[in-house]
Amino acid sequence: SMEVLPKIQAYSRLIDGTCDEDGLETFLELVNLYFTGGKFTKEGFDTVLGQTKESLRKKRSDFDATFEEAVRAANTKNFIAPNHLHLSDLEAIKFETAKEIYLKAFSNPSEFNCIIVGSFE
Repeated sequence: SMEVLPKIQAYSRLIDGTCDEDGLETFLELVNLYFTGGKFTKEGFDTVLGQTKESLRKKRSDFDATFEEAVRAANTKNFIAPNHLHLSDLEAIKFETAKEIYLKAFSNPSEFNCIIVGSFE
């Protein structure tokens, strides 16, 4: 099994993932595609946006997530920095802006460090 996840966070960009020893070459090829052949299509954008909206809708019915959000709000007096993503945030996202941010974030692989952990011979 293999997983490759690009992430753009507040203070970092990364490509995270897991694979078994036999899948390492394929894993690295997939990572390379984020820098050399990545596509950012309207269809893909709409798909991810829809999946994220559905995930947020489900989260509202999750007691633990609701409790965690209430504790965070009380502890930080609703300070904006640690706020989680909300459905209203997703409505404000524009395709062209998201594409520009993504392409800028993953345009230069020399800005990334590669850390590989495992048991290798």
